[in-house]
Amino acid sequence: QRKAAALLEGVRGAIVALDPRNGQILALASSPTFDANAITGGLSGSDWTALLEDEGRPLVNRATQAELPPGSVFKVVTETAALESGVFSPGSTFFCPGSWSGLGSSWTVRCWLPSGHGSLTLAEGLVHSCNTVFAEVGSQLDSFDREALPRFAREFGFGTGTGLVGVPDSPGLVPDTAWRQRALGQAWFPGDTVNFAIGQGDLLVTPLQVAGMIAAVANGGVRYRPQLLLSVGAPSSEGSTLSQPEVVGQLPISAEHLASLRQSLLDGCMSGRGTAYAALGTMSVPVAGKTGTAENPGSAPHAWFAGYAPAEAPTIAVAVVVEHGGQGSLVAAPIFRQLVETYLGAG
Repeated sequence: QRKAAALLEGVRGAIVALDPRNGQILALASSPTFDANAITGGLSGSDWTALLEDEGRPLVNRATQAELPPGSVFKVVTETAALESGVFSPGSTFFCPGSWSGLGSSWTVRCWLPSGHGSLTLAEGLVHSCNTVFAEVGSQLDSFDREALPRFAREFGFGTGTGLVGVPDSPGLVPDTAWRQRALGQAWFPGDTVNFAIGQGDLLVTPLQVAGMIAAVANGGVRYRPQLLLSVGAPSSEGSTLSQPEVVGQLPISAEHLASLRQSLLDGCMSGRGTAYAALGTMSVPVAGKTGTAENPGSAPHAWFAGYAPAEAPTIAVAVVVEHGGQGSLVAAPIFRQLVETYLGAG
């Protein structure tokens, strides 16, 4: 917890670390923050007003309440929906020339690599975080079943509170045709699903939800309710009671497809082809995860990383977001590395 807080010093963002084996919260950090001791002692009216009007919103717990577009970390869900719907297989092939114009030249999705990735499979698309691949996946999912992506997103824990006891958390937003008509009075178009597939558009998530998603991938597909309470009573005493893990769901993915997904997340960090390799490839403990750079109109993008370690037998799963931070691979992934190395003593 101390390391997580230190890593966020001077930026706006959050870190959530979970034990993927049981849902226990290992770190829950939000920045900027405030001195709670000052509040318990009584604040002057001017000091309280200053806290309320601070543009950094220190009273908001970003770890559980920040609702942000996830960018490419959401491609974990998109790939699952594509595989389990039977629309694609891990070996389905694509061609990336640097952009995608499947809905016409006036509506273009650009890949982060302007020169393009060339020919690659769906599994490789996740390693490279290729927008061209996932835009095509979104377009095909829209034609196959427009409700598939929102349905899978909800089964991964998005669009609702986590049930965390003791700390308020936000539900985020999983948009669908009914929501768009009800909230905006607008129809849903194929381009909305394409945006959704790359973690943009109206989709909003919290860092706690992202940590829960990657923790479930890490442990083989079990979704646990996140818990702050470790035990009641004096530690190790006869009368103490340990809190028990609470299963709230199972990821909607087969063992075969989960194995492919996990391999792509491993390659994304430890293979020279991966978007996180520059930040994580030299770690002494193999890690797996996904970078994200979420567009934020009018400002720098939000930098995301979600991952777990050690890759083969995970004991920690982490979500990092730095608001307006830039690229996830350059900003959020190095923070993940430092936190994991501290926790595992593997620096």
